[in-house]
Amino acid sequence: MICLLKYNLFILVVMKLVFNVLNKNHPLKNLWINMEQLTILIFKKRQKDIWNNQIKSQKKIIYWYNKKDQLPADQDDIIQWWGLSSQLNEVKNRPNSFILSDFHPLYLDIGVGNAFGDRYDKYQAWKDVYKWNPKIPHNFQGNILGGETLLWGETNNQNTHFQKLFLRSSILSDTLWNPEIKKQEQFWKFTQRLSDMEDRMNKYGFPVSPFTHSYCKRQLQQCFPQLYSTKLELLFMFIIVYLI
Repeated sequence: MICLLKYNLFILVVMKLVFNVLNKNHPLKNLWINMEQLTILIFKKRQKDIWNNQIKSQKKIIYWYNKKDQLPADQDDIIQWWGLSSQLNEVKNRPNSFILSDFHPLYLDIGVGNAFGDRYDKYQAWKDVYKWNPKIPHNFQGNILGGETLLWGETNNQNTHFQKLFLRSSILSDTLWNPEIKKQEQFWKFTQRLSDMEDRMNKYGFPVSPFTHSYCKRQLQQCFPQLYSTKLELLFMFIIVYLI
């Protein structure tokens, strides 16, 4: 499998044990809590040793990292930031390379629900992704490689992949390639690019979900004059669509 991967990056995962899966009286529970950080450090060191010295892979290693669950990161690790951009100040002295994958709003399955039908936080609509405007802290020592949306929901499969992926990942790309354009661009012009992307995806056979209904797709300036409309404006647009 490793030989088939074209990219020069590879994610290795170190996951903390969820304590509530252990019985309260389980004899290993207290031992695990006390030895947790040391165990993670040893496991990560062994993992990297196998990757670099036994497999002898030339691919660079990426590790997940966030504010609450900070794994020990070596200087050569690439950190996939699974926190918030606003929290980067806490790691601004690290010389590592970073990939931004903010939990809000770049986790595309948030709010969808898990395999047991339980809701997991609040769903992020495509405007929430558009609002995302990462700010790099002053004197940040690391190197931001880019950003990546995440789609690994428990109820996701080949039939739902592109519908979930298209809109918000396209908006992320637009944000990263044009970081300053939001300051001066009219919002409806952005939706024109989004509409064009939707058409291209459909043309090439990707079953993507639409970002709006057919009327607004034809009347972008009327439906999307600004990022957020007032309730009265929304009511007015609803009446127009209903009458049509």
